[in-house]
Amino acid sequence: MRDEPSDAPIPKKFEPSDHNAKHLAAAQERLDWLNGLSAAEASAEAAKAHAEALDRHRSYEAKKNSLRDKYWKMLEKVSAGRRERRSRRVQAVHGKPDPRLDQIRLSQQL
Repeated sequence: MRDEPSDAPIPKKFEPSDHNAKHLAAAQERLDWLNGLSAAEASAEAAKAHAEALDRHRSYEAKKNSLRDKYWKMLEKVSAGRRERRSRRVQAVHGKPDPRLDQIRLSQQL
């Protein structure tokens, strides 16, 4: 009903979904397979699962750090623009250049 149009007719009877039964069968198969493993095989499977989890975590951390770096670079550009605009206002009011503007330009060249 959720995915149907709002003007769709309401059915007289709702049939239960087989979604949980399908997943239960898959989980039971996995459990049977795990129960059939020897201790050495189970240890190897655990090590493999752990390595995969670490890879996923490292990938997540890399994406997160990349986004954070992009965010901070954007913030630096925004604040540098604000400082530069303020410096131009100071120069316009006082008639002399703001020495902080030179510092900003030097830091951007590094």
